Amino acid sequence: HTYTTNSFFYRTLNKAFRREDIDAIFDFQPFIAHTHEQLLNLRTEQQSKATSSQIFRRGAMLPTSLLQQLQDNKNKFISVNG
Repeated sequence: HTYTTNSFFYRTLNKAFRREDIDAIFDFQPFIAHTHEQLLNLRTEQQSKATSSQIFRRGAMLPTSLLQQLQDNKNKFISVNG
């Protein structure tokens, strides 16, 4: 909840990540570790309740050209930005 709410914490941490500001990221280390721990707990809790028909995945829309490139290179090394 703390991380996903549009708050000072959320904006400042995301700015540090976007700028790759190692000093700022280091300052947030305890909060990052706590957020990671809470996400692991949430994942474990959700997995124990989920059935195969309740699994959701989040994704992004891919341009047709990139999708075709991925299909053409199945089982090969692929490197993309992002």
